[in-house]
Amino acid sequence: MAIIFGFDGNAFAAPVSERDHTALIEALASRIVRWRMAAPAVVTLESLKPVARIAGQALVVAAPLVSFIVPPQMIADVCDLLQTPENIDALVAAIERAEERQQQYTNGGREDERL
Repeated sequence: MAIIFGFDGNAFAAPVSERDHTALIEALASRIVRWRMAAPAVVTLESLKPVARIAGQALVVAAPLVSFIVPPQMIADVCDLLQTPENIDALVAAIERAEERQQQYTNGGREDERL
């Protein structure tokens, strides 16, 4: 690891949380599916995966503006969620599961006849 100005490379890195985000992931997935935004959300999340930590830090910077719409604790939880790419994979999988359940509910358990 290179030492820069007396600091190691991880001196300014945000700590990665060890919290379990399962409840937050399920809540976000159900909201996204309820708002019928599953496809745009999955595309956005998949494209954000390589820069997930930066996106989380950008949300910290935007928090004062976003806090008019979203509660500050939710912003902090989502920032924490975005710190690891595994959480993004889990969120995408939860969105896909929730969308599948929604489609089964609206079809009454039938398979889609248009296929």
